[in-house]
Amino acid sequence: MQIFAHRGVFDKYPENSQAALKAALDSGFSVETDIRLTADGDFVIIHDDNLKRLCNENATVASLPLSELLKKSYFSSPDYKLISLRRYFEIF
Repeated sequence: MQIFAHRGVFDKYPENSQAALKAALDSGFSVETDIRLTADGDFVIIHDDNLKRLCNENATVASLPLSELLKKSYFSSPDYKLISLRRYFEIF
């Protein structure tokens, strides 16, 4: 049986954060994650199409370039920044 971690291990870390995804992979789970298209045609890992719930900012992912999105933090924590799909593949 194969176990998938939906958005990573987010009982300890913000969903889809690098820490949540790493914790899932380190535990031997496969990962199901979410990606969104940015204003400049790149991809960022985040579930919602709006930053309101996770980053406390009322802006859509599609309205911002990747460079701006990568400055955003989950729940205003500098330890949990959004990551690009490219970075995910580089790390894991």
